[in-house]
Amino acid sequence: MLRMMGTDLVVEQAVFVGLRIGLEICVAPGFFRGDVYQAVWTALVTGDNCSATPGLLNAANSKFGQTVYSSPIVTAAQAVTGVSAVTLTTFERMTQPTPTGQPPPTQLLMGAVEIACCDNDPNHADRGSLTLTMDGGK
Repeated sequence: MLRMMGTDLVVEQAVFVGLRIGLEICVAPGFFRGDVYQAVWTALVTGDNCSATPGLLNAANSKFGQTVYSSPIVTAAQAVTGVSAVTLTTFERMTQPTPTGQPPPTQLLMGAVEIACCDNDPNHADRGSLTLTMDGGK
């Protein structure tokens, strides 16, 4: 048993920070937009139920105070079969929109007790949203 005098311990509740993410997906010729949409959605949000792999934007993949970068999100979407190109259109905290006319930032800094999330739950709109705009394909 270890005892330490003069040590303070503070436990704070996690603060979930909802992210608003928008991607423009250019679907390759010969691929159906709906199929590519579902595949990108699976990679980013729902994950693979067969292998129990959570989606990239699942809060389980985030840690306290972890900076969120846009590049892994774009890379995961680009890796989906049938995706020709991906453009990041929106990348911001729900409570701090990017000023009009400015490109989205490449990273979002989180505070020490903040955890980024993008649940896409209509019952909890403050927990983030992902918008996929599909173009091209069939």
